Amino acid sequence: MFYKRTIKQNITLSKTPHLVLTAEDINDREIFIIGDVHGCLEELNELLRLAKTELNGKSLLPIFVGDFTNKGPHNLSTIRRIRAENAYTVKGNHEENVIKQYFIRQERQNYIVPDKYKWITELVADDIQFLQELPYTIHIPYKMQLLSMQVTFQENR
Repeated sequence: MFYKRTIKQNITLSKTPHLVLTAEDINDREIFIIGDVHGCLEELNELLRLAKTELNGKSLLPIFVGDFTNKGPHNLSTIRRIRAENAYTVKGNHEENVIKQYFIRQERQNYIVPDKYKWITELVADDIQFLQELPYTIHIPYKMQLLSMQVTFQENR
């Protein structure tokens, strides 16, 4: 059985589905790949702080590899933090689902947003445009060094 789409989702593809970074884009910054933030803003802020401390004053270029929304408590703030960071970001399946839920809500007057997406009611047009225009892939076509960190956060007991 095939899935039949019952609504017309106003989802536009990214203008740049595959982004190729150049040396000028990187601009001698240390690349820091971050994935699966899932709306955990406090942990993201701590991770960025630790990475910047590790670099001893060198410039950091965060590259987010998707799934920075949902599951955690600060989804909207996480989106805006990533936007403010001017980082490169890949669109993950969680961002795709946020976009879909946003437009379903726009198109269906009586649509009840699932609990895990209640926060999308606070999205503004710039937030949605940011999510829609994210590439699906980022390619870095030259030799480089990557900053890699293993960070585990534990609750105070």
